Amino acid sequence: MLILTSWLREFVRFDVPVEQLSHDLTMAGLEIEGCEPAYNDLNKVVVGKILESEPISEESTKLKLCKVDIGDKILQVVCGAPNAKVGIFAPVVLDGAELLGGKRIEKTKIHGVVSEAMLASEKELCLGDDSWGLMELDPEKDPKPGQLLKEFLGLEDWILEVSITPNRPDCLSVLGVAREISAIYRLPLKDDLYIALMGLVMPRGKKAEGAGASISVKEAQNLQEIPIDIEIEDKEHCFRYCGLVLKDIKVADSPSFIKRRLYACGMRPINNVVDITNYVLLERGQPLHAFDLDKLSGHKIIVRGAREGETIVTLDGKERKLDAGMLVIADAKRPVAIAGVMGGLDSEVTKDTKRILLESACFEPIQVRITRKKLKLNTEASYRFERAVDPEGVLPGIQRAMGLMVQHCLARPCGPPIDIYTNKFKPTPITLDTKKVNRVLGTELSRQEMVKFLLSIRMGMEEESINLDGDEPIICYPPPYRSDLKEDIDLIEEIARLYGYDNIETTLPVAELVPATISKHERLIEKVQQVLNSYGLTEIISYSFCSPKDIKALGFKKEDPRLKWVALKNPLTEEHSVLRTQLISCLLNTAAKNISYKNLDIKIFEIGKVFIDQGKECLPNEELRVCGLMTGKRYPISWAWPQEEIDLFDLKAAVEELLDSICGQDCWKIKLNTMTEPYYLSGTSIEFFDLNGNLIGSLGQINPTVLKHFDIEKSSVFVFDLSMSVLENWIDRKIVFKPIPRFPAVERDIAVIVDGHIPALDLVDFIKSNDIELLEEICIFDVYTGKPIPKGKKSIGLRFRYRAKDHTLTEEEINSVHQPLVDSILNQFKAELRA
Repeated sequence: MLILTSWLREFVRFDVPVEQLSHDLTMAGLEIEGCEPAYNDLNKVVVGKILESEPISEESTKLKLCKVDIGDKILQVVCGAPNAKVGIFAPVVLDGAELLGGKRIEKTKIHGVVSEAMLASEKELCLGDDSWGLMELDPEKDPKPGQLLKEFLGLEDWILEVSITPNRPDCLSVLGVAREISAIYRLPLKDDLYIALMGLVMPRGKKAEGAGASISVKEAQNLQEIPIDIEIEDKEHCFRYCGLVLKDIKVADSPSFIKRRLYACGMRPINNVVDITNYVLLERGQPLHAFDLDKLSGHKIIVRGAREGETIVTLDGKERKLDAGMLVIADAKRPVAIAGVMGGLDSEVTKDTKRILLESACFEPIQVRITRKKLKLNTEASYRFERAVDPEGVLPGIQRAMGLMVQHCLARPCGPPIDIYTNKFKPTPITLDTKKVNRVLGTELSRQEMVKFLLSIRMGMEEESINLDGDEPIICYPPPYRSDLKEDIDLIEEIARLYGYDNIETTLPVAELVPATISKHERLIEKVQQVLNSYGLTEIISYSFCSPKDIKALGFKKEDPRLKWVALKNPLTEEHSVLRTQLISCLLNTAAKNISYKNLDIKIFEIGKVFIDQGKECLPNEELRVCGLMTGKRYPISWAWPQEEIDLFDLKAAVEELLDSICGQDCWKIKLNTMTEPYYLSGTSIEFFDLNGNLIGSLGQINPTVLKHFDIEKSSVFVFDLSMSVLENWIDRKIVFKPIPRFPAVERDIAVIVDGHIPALDLVDFIKSNDIELLEEICIFDVYTGKPIPKGKKSIGLRFRYRAKDHTLTEEEINSVHQPLVDSILNQFKAELRA
């Protein structure tokens, strides 16, 4: 919002420099975003002295050719002013100047004679309303040719660009900002808000000055009345409505001071009636509207909701369709204005208007905002109504406009304003605990200091409450224009900003510093991410929603709980209509999308929750799981690496490393080819259990029929799915470190031929079950089928590592342990040694 400092001084007489004013307002909560001189349009207007003045020709005696001294040179100017005489000092508008209203002055030819500049009147410069002749400058004040006119006249004014926060609609006016200045500097405020209620407006024939101008309302009551009927049907959305009839209106240009102020505040002057309504809006924050009374049907105004199918042509010339319920101002037949937003073209004030109905009202903010958004129509009035206008400012606003129209439109009021106040303002008391103020702000303010600050912003208080001392609470009544003051903390903020934030000592908060601890759950997630990232898997995050078709495609049996999904009441799409019961389908969809974009080498994993329905009376069961997927090439394309396809053992290695890092090497075990998950290809699945028999999860190759549903043509897609809740039981296991062995180990290798259906892992489990003290490690180094191994058989190579903790093993000691172990293996599995 743009505001002139000269306008502010009409309400509060401050003498601080504009830089200091900007800083103090900003520190008080009204940020000043910019500040610039108000008379920049006069930057190319200088003092000139007419040296010669002769008629331009014998035929044209009115136009004169003047030689004008502007200090550094003599200009030739064609002028038609009757007082363009030799020896007078007058303003000279130089070539390239742009005056208010956008009029640009350029060197031109008039009747074949070059005119290098323009000699100007008061009205042309918006410095007065005299347009008869040139603005003559007083020679006794020693005008110097070439001197800037604004320096000679002492014109010093500034335009402040004020950023108003949404909670301070009271500052959307000159008066509102002046109230803030009054409170900051403890200066008296010339506020005619309640003086106007007593009927003081400017007397006819006197110069408009300040905020209070009019004939009295008592005088207006004796004038001849023109009957006008005002009715409020929608009392819920119209709190107050004032109407005033004025006759004998003379529509013309506005006075220069009004035009200059409107231009400075970013508004374009139109005519004196409309300009005065805008002037009062800027000055007092009260939107007004003027209707041509003779264009209103039935001399009646009804504030009501729009009816179905009604339309209105607004002042911008556009026809707008009104929704039923939108608040409108209507005459006896049709809507003539959209309440709080914009008036109608059919009742617009024109140069032929003789009688007007002046409107001032207070509308419900939410209703105005809804209407404005639906119609996509932003106006200065709607901007203020949306943020709430002062209900007690409605009558003073219309009386202020009446006084200006009496003075500048030669208007005659036809009786006092008609004021319908349906929802009278009643202030809500706020109790302020003085101890709480100092506790919140960290100050030591006395009760009387707090009272002083609150009175400076016109807070209502009972006289007894003002005179109390000590720690007694303060009972306050917010003024009607401060709709943002609702609780005691709001008053504490007011005290803080008026006391000055700079005066509040900065202190560090006193608090016990507790080291941050990472929960077991967070440590598990971090460990899983670390291990899987080290194996080249990238973490993804997918929607928690999926399609029922994707779940069914995994082939679950009817009794499987993963077919009990939770349906969404308002799904985004059919593909996201239920909460996921597993993560496999999410990874397969991600892989399918990547493959469609020719990203064929995929290593991904996701940590996320799955949801199983427990019935209407219970919340769904939520479980955190980690699921991974691999497909494509084992290594990136490179001349140094073989181009091999990923197989099941790549994924198995990553899962085993994950389990080793969380559970430890001896705290989990494997079962092969159990086929518990229907989406695995037969003979490729592995299950993992902990030592307590809890199922950790599984891995395997996805069945091609499942891949077909997800539009994946590749046949080798490998996944794993693990329960994070089971792994969480092992994340806090104790890790015992052993010293590095001092004595050497001895290794013995054997190869045994067993039936082809016997898993090599069964041999390892059997050997470990014997719990041989000297046996440090057992591993499988070879599995072979083919010649010369008989059909249906396979050769398994086993490596045994023996070590003693306190000495080097002898051959006899090793043989005494190794040979019986080999014999037990051959006997247990009906195996034979391979030569």
